[in-house]
Amino acid sequence: MTPQSLLQTTLFLLSLLFLVQGAHGRGHREDFRFCSQRNQTHRSSLHYK
Repeated sequence: MTPQSLLQTTLFLLSLLFLVQGAHGRGHREDFRFCSQRNQTHRSSLHYK
C-alpha cells in the first residue's frame, strides 16, 4: 500500500465516521432531552412536528 493510498483510505474512514456521528445526533431522543429542559413553572404542552 502506497503512502498516498493509505492517506486516502484514512481520510475516507474519518469522513465516514463523522457522517455516522452526525446522523446519530438527529434522533427523537435528543430532541426530547432538549425540550424537557424548559421552565416547568407554567402550564404548557409540547408540540412535535
